[in-house]
Amino acid sequence: TRYAAQTLYAPLRTVEPVAGIHALPLRLPARLTALYPAAPLEMTPLAAWALGEYSVVALKVRNPRSQKIVLDPRVLSGQFISATFQHRWLGEAGRPEDTTTLYLVIKGRPESAFPAEPVYRREAH
Repeated sequence: TRYAAQTLYAPLRTVEPVAGIHALPLRLPARLTALYPAAPLEMTPLAAWALGEYSVVALKVRNPRSQKIVLDPRVLSGQFISATFQHRWLGEAGRPEDTTTLYLVIKGRPESAFPAEPVYRREAH
């Protein structure tokens, strides 16, 4: 997760390559709604990396509500080795602290670890 955070947020000249780590193509939905069922967070994939049989996925997490949310990685749905939020809480929507990053460590391909997204059907008129 350290390499992922550095790659996303540190100046590129300061990020040292790590033997074996390579970027992965993201094969996830543009919005992940089933991952954190305790609150209606907006989650979008940012990037993914792999080393051996493990993958790390970074997700942008945003609070759309007008109240602070304390984040708890134990609430996440999915099959993850570990989960780390960049910050412990999200501020109210519209404030600079309404957004953070979530790093998920996964054994195998990332898309197999996430819960299925709900299917919404349009009503026929």
